[in-house]
Amino acid sequence: MAIEFSRRSFLGGLSFLFAHGVTRTYAESVGAGKPNVSFGVLSDIHINPKAACDAVRAKMGLGSVGGPHRYIETDILEKAFRWFDERQCDAVMIAGDMADDGLTAQLRAVADCWYKVFPKNASTKDGRPVEKLFIGGNHDFFGVSYSGGASIHENGKYKIPDDEWLSKDMAKHWKDVFGEDYAPIYMKDVKGYKFIGAHWHEWEGVPDVVPFVKAHEAELRGKKPFFFFEHQQPIDSCLGKWAFNPDPYSTEALKAFPNAVAFSGHSHKSLSLPYNYWQGEFTSIGTATLCTLCGEYGRE
Repeated sequence: MAIEFSRRSFLGGLSFLFAHGVTRTYAESVGAGKPNVSFGVLSDIHINPKAACDAVRAKMGLGSVGGPHRYIETDILEKAFRWFDERQCDAVMIAGDMADDGLTAQLRAVADCWYKVFPKNASTKDGRPVEKLFIGGNHDFFGVSYSGGASIHENGKYKIPDDEWLSKDMAKHWKDVFGEDYAPIYMKDVKGYKFIGAHWHEWEGVPDVVPFVKAHEAELRGKKPFFFFEHQQPIDSCLGKWAFNPDPYSTEALKAFPNAVAFSGHSHKSLSLPYNYWQGEFTSIGTATLCTLCGEYGRE
């Protein structure tokens, strides 16, 4: 059964799923049949496994980090991937901040987890293709400078090898890790639906989103929804003034498309907060985090 949802009914379906945690889709629950496309959404997974950190330290001639240290393994990420697979997802989106310190070894751990569940980018349950919709956030590009390299060394006298910095050559590392070409902004088609992913650019936002969307206007215009995802919130949309470091360019690009549905991470706010969901000129949804949840400002 081929069906098209309005953005309002799409958002209503999301609210239903978050509220009830059902195993079938919203479309099926209301008798509309199987949806045309199904995809999982994650953000801010901040993977930092001990084995990956130890491997980098070994390249530096160092042993394991001494004393207590917070590592973020891939066990919860794997559970999320398997949960999506059980619900017959056609794609999985991660809206940035995959590698906590922006290290190649950390991003490779994400890829290893992905291919464990989806070898050859396909489900082992029924062979259906499952598309990667991954983008980098600020941590993927600059995480080591935030942490001071604490996962890798105890003080600044040690130099992390250049080939472990994703930002030294993101295009090369992305190709090596995920087996696909890197593009700062890209568009993929999943079962006839367009998905636009914009990697982190700078704290002020991703200015090239505006000409990119304009160049693809003929493909995007119409009643059929398309999906946009970046790390930052589009400014003046979901989370409003509480959004951390929002992007003005994505709002500028999407405001002429009422059929656009945007997903964003970065702010680490709970999905239970109603202002993670916004409908104005387009639809905007905050995707929370699989790592460290932040409380409402002033209510920590």
